Amino acid sequence: MTNRFRKVFIVCRDNKIFSDLTQITVYKYRGHAEGHCKHLHEKAMEEQKMLHNVNKPMPKFKVHGFFLVHEDLFKE
Repeated sequence: MTNRFRKVFIVCRDNKIFSDLTQITVYKYRGHAEGHCKHLHEKAMEEQKMLHNVNKPMPKFKVHGFFLVHEDLFKE
């Protein structure tokens, strides 16, 4: 039997996996996810400096790790 559990990393915005995003990127390595998280944080800081975003709260990005389980394990 092969290993059916995979650990993946997802960059979450405000501790929500499924917010208003239409696409979620799953990373195999934490370092790749943290690099993208850093990029998103820098982009959010730049957008925060714009006049139309001054009074809006800045989103918080954080990397969370999850285990993916193959659906065959749950078949009856």
